[in-house]
Amino acid sequence: MAARSGHPSTATLAEPTEAPDNGDLMFRRPAILPVILSLVVAFAAGCTTSRAVLAWRAGASAEQAGDIEEAMRRYDEAYGRDGNQYGAELAAIRLILSQPDRLDEGEERLDKVLAKRATRPDVAAFGALWSLARGDIDKAAARLEVGRVAADAARRKANGACEPASAAWLRAQAAVAATAKRWKAASEAFERVTATCGPSDTDAAWMATIAWNLNRSDDLDRTIERVPAESRHGLLLRALAARNDGRWAQVAALLERPGDDGDGDGSGDRANLSAMRAEAHVHLGHAEAAVELAEEAVRAAPESAFAQQVLALSLLSTGRWQRARDLLAGLVARGEDGADWTIAYDLAIAELRLGRLVEAVSAFERAARQCPNCLATAHNLEVLRGLGLAARP
Repeated sequence: MAARSGHPSTATLAEPTEAPDNGDLMFRRPAILPVILSLVVAFAAGCTTSRAVLAWRAGASAEQAGDIEEAMRRYDEAYGRDGNQYGAELAAIRLILSQPDRLDEGEERLDKVLAKRATRPDVAAFGALWSLARGDIDKAAARLEVGRVAADAARRKANGACEPASAAWLRAQAAVAATAKRWKAASEAFERVTATCGPSDTDAAWMATIAWNLNRSDDLDRTIERVPAESRHGLLLRALAARNDGRWAQVAALLERPGDDGDGDGSGDRANLSAMRAEAHVHLGHAEAAVELAEEAVRAAPESAFAQQVLALSLLSTGRWQRARDLLAGLVARGEDGADWTIAYDLAIAELRLGRLVEAVSAFERAARQCPNCLATAHNLEVLRGLGLAARP
């Protein structure tokens, strides 16, 4: 696969000789809630004919049939009959947490389970993933750590076989690491769990995200095929592969297809999909369509740096220099860790178009500091120096 391909800068002093790299595109992690919803799948060991376990199985069957009320009743019955069947209680909790108007109830019940069984690897994983879903990565990491010893012990005891509780813990560990952008640690965790249990579709979405961020093209190609093609993540990842190769018509065609709603609320994914469609339309010369799509992306995720940058790029392609400049200056002012050099680069282009040469030089120099080996920035600075507009280092 070719190197990642980025957006054109339509107002450069010289055509860029390498593509910008929007490295924060995949920071939006795969939705956490579906991981929780699929986490508790194994029934407790022991007497499988006990009334508690039979009620738990009946609840699972009702849930599969779509009868959530009956499933909840049966899960509650199972846990009420035998407090050791905490998996039934977690099954009930995950159904409650999928209902926005019952989050407080779900969290209260989860806290009670954690108070009794926080060291259980599957319970620790469940609590950690829910904390991630709520945006509290520190709490997620703390909850996960409590179950580490038991997870390691269960994995050793399994002796290479798939052990569901420790596998759940490893998946949660990978999710926490990926959310913190510790991509290598996340990759290692997934490699450990998939070596014994094989990858699920959700695992594959995570693994493709990780491969993208580690720039592992072969891993991205291999894992992307396991992600359902019609899901938002499937569309996003396949579009990324086409984007990497500069196949912009294919990017646009892929993203014309609506993804299903199986990935949680998907607002961040919708923003990325719309922003990538806008980016493709800029490349294809459809400037006004690009602006409309980029506006849609920003409405879906107002804090997305990628969506805002693509909107600015689209505005640059239509000659709306001032609004593009204001968007890009706002992104630079945010000063986020790992902010991409192309934000400063695009800001420099906007400043040039507005005739603000001093500000343009400053933005180019910022881009050069962020990416010393980026040839387009170095070239344009050299042009400005030749005109006496920028000092030599």
